[in-house]
Amino acid sequence: MPISRHFLGYDEPLVHGVCRFLLPDRIVSAPDMDDMLLIVPTRRAGRRVLQRLASLCDREGTGVFPPAVCLPTDLLRRDQPSLAPRAVALAAWMHVLRNVDLARHKALFPNRPPEQGPSWALRTADVLQQVRFDLAEGGFLVGHMADALGEKLPEPARWRDLASLEASYLSTLAKAGLIDPCEGMLRSADAPVLPAPARRVVVAAVPDLSPLVEGALRRLGETCPVEILVHAPGEFADTIDAWGRPLPGAWNGRTIDISDIRQSIRLAANEAAQADEVVQLLDRTDPGVSVAVGVPDPRILSPLRDALERSGYAPFDPSARAFRDHALFHLADAWHALLQRQDYPSLSRVLRHPDFIRYLEGQAVCGGSMLAELDELQNRHLPTSLDDVKRHEAFHRKSGRGSRYPELAKALDLLCLQLGRFKKDFRASSMREFLREIYVRCDAPEAGAGDLLFEDAADLMLSGLDELADAERANLVRPGGEGGGLLIHCMQDVELFSRRADEDLVLDGWLEVPWSDASRLILVGMNDEVVPSGFRGDPFLPDSLRRSMGLKHSEERLARDAFLLSGLLASRPEPGRVTFVYGKATRSGDPLRPSRLLLRCGEKELPERASHLFREARVARVDVPPSVSFPLMVPAVLETEIREIHVTNFAAYLRCPFRYYLSRVLRMKEVDDRKMELDALEFGSLVHDALEKLGRSEELRCSEDPDAVGDFLVESAERLVYGTYGSRPALSVEIQLQSAVERLRKAAEIHVSELRMGWEILDVERRVQGTIESFNVVGKIDRIDRHRETGIVRVLDYKSSDTAEPPGKAHIGGRDPDAPPYASVTAGNGQGTWRSLQLPLYRILLEQEGFSESIGIGYFNLPKAVSHTGVSLWEEFDPKLLDRAQHCAAGILRDISGGRFWPPRSSVRYDEFERLFPAGYNVCVAEASRKHLAAGKGGDAV
Repeated sequence: MPISRHFLGYDEPLVHGVCRFLLPDRIVSAPDMDDMLLIVPTRRAGRRVLQRLASLCDREGTGVFPPAVCLPTDLLRRDQPSLAPRAVALAAWMHVLRNVDLARHKALFPNRPPEQGPSWALRTADVLQQVRFDLAEGGFLVGHMADALGEKLPEPARWRDLASLEASYLSTLAKAGLIDPCEGMLRSADAPVLPAPARRVVVAAVPDLSPLVEGALRRLGETCPVEILVHAPGEFADTIDAWGRPLPGAWNGRTIDISDIRQSIRLAANEAAQADEVVQLLDRTDPGVSVAVGVPDPRILSPLRDALERSGYAPFDPSARAFRDHALFHLADAWHALLQRQDYPSLSRVLRHPDFIRYLEGQAVCGGSMLAELDELQNRHLPTSLDDVKRHEAFHRKSGRGSRYPELAKALDLLCLQLGRFKKDFRASSMREFLREIYVRCDAPEAGAGDLLFEDAADLMLSGLDELADAERANLVRPGGEGGGLLIHCMQDVELFSRRADEDLVLDGWLEVPWSDASRLILVGMNDEVVPSGFRGDPFLPDSLRRSMGLKHSEERLARDAFLLSGLLASRPEPGRVTFVYGKATRSGDPLRPSRLLLRCGEKELPERASHLFREARVARVDVPPSVSFPLMVPAVLETEIREIHVTNFAAYLRCPFRYYLSRVLRMKEVDDRKMELDALEFGSLVHDALEKLGRSEELRCSEDPDAVGDFLVESAERLVYGTYGSRPALSVEIQLQSAVERLRKAAEIHVSELRMGWEILDVERRVQGTIESFNVVGKIDRIDRHRETGIVRVLDYKSSDTAEPPGKAHIGGRDPDAPPYASVTAGNGQGTWRSLQLPLYRILLEQEGFSESIGIGYFNLPKAVSHTGVSLWEEFDPKLLDRAQHCAAGILRDISGGRFWPPRSSVRYDEFERLFPAGYNVCVAEASRKHLAAGKGGDAV
């Protein structure tokens, strides 16, 4: 039977034209369509046809059986029981690649990999199998290349190597009684079968049928009618081939008419600005006009959804999402990583996964407490592995004080029970049981608002496990983690389709847009390399080779997209009915070009069109300062009155009263689960602890042997590190330990030198306290020395910061007009501002405790540059500065006692709360809270 073409014209939207063809004018006499196989370019297009048909039949009060709908590639997926699934095919390739002698395939592998391990084999298998699928679309296997091209075959040695590997791969599958998927496609194309009860085929506006599908349709046409529908008027017949594909020679130079380009073509700076442009276009559209938004560039989807939702629209992206974005995949991936490496990041991923937490809660584990304990243990001990975590937890449990981490201990027991079932080997059956245990023992995500796709995701995972089990039965997967890596690799890109009944504003892809019946179209992301897209950069099948083999190539893709764009414009000829939005650059600043199709105009129009397309872009909305949807109400009344303060907290209040309130009063602190090294405070504590032990050693603190003192300090630091962070701590911790060792050995030299000059340690870590403004002020002095001849006492504070800083500079900064009046101080020849009161307060408290000796204050600096290690005294400190320090301390205490913690300082050296206030403190904190914090208990701001 001959293949027939039918031209639908541009008088109505494509979906209407297809339905008008499928149903005659009088619905009441329409035959049922269950004898028809309708082939459409996308699943979304098929759904729209079925919805339109149902709407027409309901309107006429007539019921018909709809046609079966499929994609072109579905014709090549005839049910073949022995067809190898993807996982099995890749496993067969891996088997070949692991065992092949690469030295005999130098043309294909000129650079031999260091190891033919499973990771390399899997990556290479994926690349080679994709090449075979591309060839199969043209009806070829690799082994056919030499016969197909003869002497025209480029790099014949390389293709011979690949053909040899393909033969081994096919033989491996054949031994397992399986058929290669590409061979299965070719067999299906040679003997296509229609699904019962279909007896005719209608190909509805598919502009890029592959040669293999064309061959299948040609064979079907020998026994049943095959009709090709083209969305174009009949006068275009000589520009379209018999299969509905636009001819490159007719379309790649064709003019595309766009009326009123200044209104129809919009330029924006980047993805966010393009999204804002779409919102503005929608806001200006008459409510009675139906609008569709097409998104050829998937990079625009996320910012576009965000912008639409912020503006009150309800966007829906019906395109397929990768399974790797689903929570079920994340759990399987994290579990496989934990089985393989048993490191802390993998453990943390599992314990923090919401579904695993639900499972634990079903086993009487408090999820919130478990996470808090995990955070504490991680920040305290920096574990690098599961064994480290178990060791620290067991240490506290054996200490006789009970476990410090009771909920974490229960969680680890359950987790290790599950790990034990795998016996260090990832098997499909074990993974199936693990997932069943997790999702049966806890409440699975509810369909609807929680997770519409969980059921589909579970089906996909079970299918993937079935494929892995097939590979295991065929002995193509080696014991260990190879099967898990194969499963994760195969599952991550599997398509997971969204489900939604209501479609307020659908975001269509490029091939879906022609099937919209909206009277107005907005196409966003109209940049080159997106529309049209191409096949550049393929290392095996470059565009020139594709063209010579009859495969899809860039000229055909360009003709297809020009044809589709012309149809969109011609079916909506009124000015402003199609609007194009494109970007000047990506979010990261990489330049973009407008689609070359937008330059398809006459020579006279070209200068104006080019000037319009390459003009300067408007500023993106992303550059506008952020805002918040609701302000934060901060509690301003304290449950208990503050009557005690540590000397180090005065600097925190001087730095910023509001940040002081958050950290010292509300006790908020940042917890970083990604922490892998000691923070500045912990590093300082490490050095301080070793020096404290020196001060408490009756023998060593008086020793004048720098090597003995240094060895003692180093041994003390190592004992602390290995006792806290394990015998094999993270590399970053080892590096920090070495830094501490260098500083401590230099400190030993300085200590001995000071000892020889007459300075002896009087006390270390001395706790002091006194009263200022009715507050109990407390502190702990690192070191107190006394000169054995003069009796002079000096107070030293150990400073292990990166750079050495004189105590005067550390305590008094430049003049700050925003600081409270009591913080002002005359220093040297100028006016300054107190930054810290630590050393002056130590002197005040010591005097209150009865020290009558002359007291000096200073730092024992232990910086990164060990050559700068040494004692630095505050030589300029005098009674006048002491009085000003006490005056400043009293002012701070009056403000704290009065509840005044506002305004925040505009700039601080490090702001741990910055992420909580993205639009700034004045915007994010409610006005009432600001007033309370500024006025304090007295009610008046000062």
